[in-house]
Amino acid sequence: IEAGPELSLISSKCASNGLASIRETEWLEFLKSEIYSHDPILTWLAPLCKSGRITITQLAESTFRHFDAVVENGAETVFIGSDSYPSLLQHIARPPLCLTVLGNHELLTLRHIAIIGSRKARYEALRMSVELGAELTGCNVGVVSGGAIGCDIAVHEGMLATTVEQINAIVVFAGGIVTGK
Repeated sequence: IEAGPELSLISSKCASNGLASIRETEWLEFLKSEIYSHDPILTWLAPLCKSGRITITQLAESTFRHFDAVVENGAETVFIGSDSYPSLLQHIARPPLCLTVLGNHELLTLRHIAIIGSRKARYEALRMSVELGAELTGCNVGVVSGGAIGCDIAVHEGMLATTVEQINAIVVFAGGIVTGK
């Protein structure tokens, strides 16, 4: 991977979306580290790049679509090291460089409990999840989940069923925002 017109386009796209602090060389280093990492999750990416089945241009276009969707949907980008970035998340082995947030980014810095539940939960587990969501809301503790059908959503439903006006609920989706374009 070498710096070229695609990376210049990424830099200009970032700048036009309020991310002028990201330089072309930083994108290049990021792409190199991701593509050639030894992370088992990304083992598919390096062979695809080497074979020519995916190019830096395609990665750049994907980046464009993401940043367009951020602006189009009124989202916000929270970068690692910023005050809004969750402090515990910064200390995992490979923290994300940024988070795309729809909603109140200040919720990221509050106390949370992660909910990971079954998608094919039985009635009793779903009932308990709804009760747990309501109880956590009453204790001013937030919930983070993947938003899967089942226990994840049931906890959020329990939070929404309370009389508390402002709940602290975060649903995490991997991959960023996409539009129908």
